[in-house]
Amino acid sequence: LPPAGVDVLQARHRVGVGGIELEQALERLYAEGESWAELDGVLAAELAWAPPAEHVTLRYRRAELRARHLGDRPGAIDLLEEVVAAQPGHADGRELLEEQLRDPSQRLRVAKVLEPLYLRDQLWKDLAGVLRIQRERAAGPEAALLLGRVAMIEERELDLGKAAFDTWAQALAADPGAPEPQAAILRLAATYDRWHDAAVAFDAAATAAGGALAIAVPLRQHVAEICDQSLGDNPRAIAAYRALIALDPGDVERLGPALAALARLHEDEEQWPELRAVIARQAELAGPRRVEFLARAAELDEQRLGEPDRAIATWREVLADVPDHPAALANLERLYQARDRWRDFAGLLRHKVDLADLPAARIAELRRLAEVHEVMLAEPGEAIAAHLEVLDHAGDDTGALAG
Repeated sequence: LPPAGVDVLQARHRVGVGGIELEQALERLYAEGESWAELDGVLAAELAWAPPAEHVTLRYRRAELRARHLGDRPGAIDLLEEVVAAQPGHADGRELLEEQLRDPSQRLRVAKVLEPLYLRDQLWKDLAGVLRIQRERAAGPEAALLLGRVAMIEERELDLGKAAFDTWAQALAADPGAPEPQAAILRLAATYDRWHDAAVAFDAAATAAGGALAIAVPLRQHVAEICDQSLGDNPRAIAAYRALIALDPGDVERLGPALAALARLHEDEEQWPELRAVIARQAELAGPRRVEFLARAAELDEQRLGEPDRAIATWREVLADVPDHPAALANLERLYQARDRWRDFAGLLRHKVDLADLPAARIAELRRLAEVHEVMLAEPGEAIAAHLEVLDHAGDDTGALAG
């Protein structure tokens, strides 16, 4: 058609003369001449009088023009939103939307438009993809929530449990305090034997939590328990329990079990000095069990560390708390004699005299005390005094009279 003819058609179009034949003629002419803006104008005008059944097609054609010929991706997406809102199953509309995902400036917006469409049609892999795109612009709890949705799709709908584990680990990194990723990681680690990876994930999250004790402490506890119970890695578990204790040394509720675990691990590894230090800490905290831990420490001092004098000092602490403690009395008596600590031995015998309830027991200890003063300490006066005490309890005691 000559240019003059085109001008006539345009004029008739402007005044609304010519009907559908005119619109179709202009569409053909503008398309052939690649007059895309003019073609878009004609399609927009058609929306004013076209029946509703044709609106989706017209909007899609306009969206295609804007996306592929006019460089107006935002305008194209506006129209495509209307297309899929009216007709969610519109395949061409979806395909054109998916093409727009390549535009970084529109990627997030398009992903949000596609999300309900994929969910509606249970296109799980595609849904996971657009959720990951949304995660690219999210952080913190929002990112963790999106990644959690991806992980659930991977595990429940795509049968990709191992991939779901990795995604939950990413969610934990995004929000270390979120409980859902922690529970899922523990569950999937048990299923797929990924305890090493679980420990790494919890350790990284605890490090990221920094001084936020309410978040970091449970994470460090996960690391310690995994290394101890699931991996059987004693050196790593020891380091993890130490890190847990260092976070909050005043948390007695957690400290007790952590110290108990450390004591067991050090004993398994025959790390006696380290075990002794842990038991000393337990004794400081244990309250009613203090004496029990001191007694164990004293046994370590003598039997494992070869420090009898330190064992004596520890048993004396036990005796200070429980004056009639049988093991403390017996071990101190044995150690004092083995170490030739006769002055201390005499003091212990005097202590046993004071403890004795029955005269016979008191007399027996006094006789021993008299012998120590006379033979070992060369203190006849003290020996005589002890014999005189025997006579106070038994005036006819021939041994005391002979002494």
